[in-house]
Amino acid sequence: MPLFRYGYGKRIRQFVPALFLDGTVLYIFKTGIKNFILIGREKVDMGNFQVQKLNLVVVYVKDIERSVDFYKNVLHLQEDEVEDGMAFFSLGSGKDQVTLMLHIADEPTPVDYGVAIEFLVDDVEEAVTSIREAGGTIIQEPIDREWGVKEAIIADPDGHKIWLVTPLQ
Repeated sequence: MPLFRYGYGKRIRQFVPALFLDGTVLYIFKTGIKNFILIGREKVDMGNFQVQKLNLVVVYVKDIERSVDFYKNVLHLQEDEVEDGMAFFSLGSGKDQVTLMLHIADEPTPVDYGVAIEFLVDDVEEAVTSIREAGGTIIQEPIDREWGVKEAIIADPDGHKIWLVTPLQ
């Protein structure tokens, strides 16, 4: 969610703070669809606690079976369990493991701005080819980004955008 917006029509600009787990805040000025300028950085006091890790990401879906098929067979995520309108997938292992939960909802609402899902993959080009062959939706073909990744954007069956990245060599 932008901290503030100004402008009108298609010329709206956004100032977006990005908070990292170590308490670092980057202030980013969004100048266009794909253009950002870093305008500040500071360390903030996180109080008397520390977030240890991202533990669970919930994605709301309309058809749990269709979505399980996509996340399991198209994105090749490890399915742990499916029960009562929910499905659980593991990403990573050990202390770095994160759970992705699909949860059924009458009307899931994908958004362009808000929380984004980004998966680190070993080969973005191959991932996009595989997803396309499986009938998946490619929103953005792989491109090299100035921040050091090759990036593609796909959509799941409910229209949630998913970023796929591979570090540039």
